[in-house]
Amino acid sequence: MAEVDLPTVNELLGHRDISMAMRYTHLSSDHQQTTAEKLEQFAATVPAIFTTSPMRQSRDRSQVPQKTHAPVAQLG
Repeated sequence: MAEVDLPTVNELLGHRDISMAMRYTHLSSDHQQTTAEKLEQFAATVPAIFTTSPMRQSRDRSQVPQKTHAPVAQLG
């Protein structure tokens, strides 16, 4: 929540693997909500051509499937 990446925290604490640092990592619901909103804003800026698999891409952009996933904030 302090915007420090977990691998760095893990190394500074001297843990052998990241699972120990993860044991003590708990995010507040406010932090989770803010992060979900940031990810949704980012996703809205990414063109659909970059969010679909190469097999489903078409030369005609009108045929590129629309996003059908749930907003990040609603994920488990």
